[in-house]
Amino acid sequence: MYATDDFTEGGWMLEKYKPILYVGRTRRPGPVKRRFATTGELVEIEYGGGMREAVEARRRAYQAAEEAVKELAGRLGMPPEEVAYILLDVLKNLLGGRWK
Repeated sequence: MYATDDFTEGGWMLEKYKPILYVGRTRRPGPVKRRFATTGELVEIEYGGGMREAVEARRRAYQAAEEAVKELAGRLGMPPEEVAYILLDVLKNLLGGRWK
């Protein structure tokens, strides 16, 4: 290990080196941001900002799939959990090569 004289006089020279410290993250509602701090400054960086469209599309697909399972369960007179397992098996087969 090596330390310069800046670190040997009872403490670090934080103003000179400005270490980046992870502070935490914001909570929802609103975009989730990671918070970092250094001496005299707090910086917020949006987490997954470029992923917002993909996350929103996945959320809509999830909701549509959930509604489809409930509808199919009603049509078949089966509990949604059983229909979900049947659909899981169907999707595995389709993705395994039967679906071209």
